[in-house]
Amino acid sequence: RQGRGLAFERVLHRMFESGGMAPRSRFRPAGEEIDGSILYRGRPMLFEAKWTNGPIPASELYSFRGKLDGKLAGTLGIFISMCGFSKDAVDALIAGKSLNIILFDGGDVRQLARDEGMGVEDAIALKLRAAAEEGTPFMPLPVPGAARPRSGSAPRETVIVVEGISDMVILQSLLGERKAKRTETITPAGGRLNQPLVALAQLN
Repeated sequence: RQGRGLAFERVLHRMFESGGMAPRSRFRPAGEEIDGSILYRGRPMLFEAKWTNGPIPASELYSFRGKLDGKLAGTLGIFISMCGFSKDAVDALIAGKSLNIILFDGGDVRQLARDEGMGVEDAIALKLRAAAEEGTPFMPLPVPGAARPRSGSAPRETVIVVEGISDMVILQSLLGERKAKRTETITPAGGRLNQPLVALAQLN
């Protein structure tokens, strides 16, 4: 398990490096451990990467936020979890005093790994904008090749925002029974409070 985590960090390091973000690997300032840092368009950001057996709980995000709060004012962080986040974890960030973390789950990482997927710099920009405009820490990356409407035209595809992964699986199963051609994209928001924020971000 530890080897898997270290290999995952190496993959992320190479991904950030290919994006020209000058990544710095694991370091320990003042006794605490931070998985790494990057320079996003000249601005330092810290990141934490986890590949656990289950979704990350709110306590892990609070711990990471504590590390950010002890740094330069305005320092932002990226938390990457291959197994996603518990519903209460995402909602806890929204209900908190301030938002200084954006979240990537396994689905986001897999999108970045695809040849036709967006680059990591564009992905961070999309998530930062959604966090700034809508207040959501977790905006799932769009599926490559998804139909996008032209300006002023009617949408060609329906985006359904659900609360979590289990809701997505159930809805996919129900929609799979239809004979008509599928035109829906189902996006899990990762929490009840985050659901309307993701819907607004998708709309914008």
